[in-house]
Amino acid sequence: MTGRKNLPLVSPGGDSSLYSGESLFEKISQLKNSIASGNLLEAFKDIPQCNNVETQSIGALGNNSSRNRYSDILPYDSTRVVLQNEMNDYINASHIRLALTNQNLEDAIQDNQSTIDNKSWFIAAQNPLEDTTANFWTMAWQQRVKTIVVMSNPSESENKTQVLFWPNETGECVKYGEHKVQTTCSHQLKSFHVFKLQLHSFLIGSSRNLTLLFYSDWKFDSAIASRDSVDLEPTSSSTHEFIRFCNYVLINNQDTSPFLVTCEDAIGRTGVFIALVQVVKSIEKGKEFQLERIVRQMREWRPNMLHEQVCPALGHIMSLWLSVHSSFCNHSKIEQGNNTD
Repeated sequence: MTGRKNLPLVSPGGDSSLYSGESLFEKISQLKNSIASGNLLEAFKDIPQCNNVETQSIGALGNNSSRNRYSDILPYDSTRVVLQNEMNDYINASHIRLALTNQNLEDAIQDNQSTIDNKSWFIAAQNPLEDTTANFWTMAWQQRVKTIVVMSNPSESENKTQVLFWPNETGECVKYGEHKVQTTCSHQLKSFHVFKLQLHSFLIGSSRNLTLLFYSDWKFDSAIASRDSVDLEPTSSSTHEFIRFCNYVLINNQDTSPFLVTCEDAIGRTGVFIALVQVVKSIEKGKEFQLERIVRQMREWRPNMLHEQVCPALGHIMSLWLSVHSSFCNHSKIEQGNNTD
């Protein structure tokens, strides 16, 4: 398969037989059949969009309405990111802690070891509005974020004007409330940009380095920003590029700090990225994964995660990712066999 050398892949751990040989081919076949028959989409539709036990009262308060891009996309009160030492502690962002084994929301919230071994920690945040950009960088500082993943282009929005919330040029420095951000270097790959940033806190008087990765080549649909229903089957090349981007992010972030993932609504493209990362981590641990269970887990942490329009895109991306992985594994076996001759 073309592009194999440009797509670094994870090595299965634990029971590696789950992702090799006939077992792997069976998984690919099952996923493709589920997509073609519409069963995967139906399974996603059967998953509740939100946890009705959880409340969303804080985001619905009148003084917080201007901090939301959409009035119907609000974080749960129990899992929202709380800004510390602020008169208004609200930001439209949610903690998402996903276990590789079955675990309910209450247990996961109480488990402070959520970044160790069997769990992943993300923050899903809407792209900041002009009046919330300072809050965004306050959150990044307080949560000790080292990697920011931006999944939507600021020029795409038709509902509310997006703002470029980081310095775009090397050497440029911008003040955002109690913090300033400087781009120390940047480079562009085929489908995404990498920005090395220095985040400085005026209150603390110290700085931290972090990386912002901006995926600028989303081609799975033309209407995610307006949340219209469209055909989301991606082209092979666009899917390869997205997989390449996700692998780049994982390889370059081995820290236990949370991934801060943003898009316009923090449920669509953000959900696709988080779900794919969770699948990759499952493969790393040699554990079974179910896309439906991952989506169900995500919606326990943030309502409407991976909304219906982007679920098919996730299925297609996962199908091709497994196919690439299969090609890579077969190629490696051939090379190993040749080396023993």
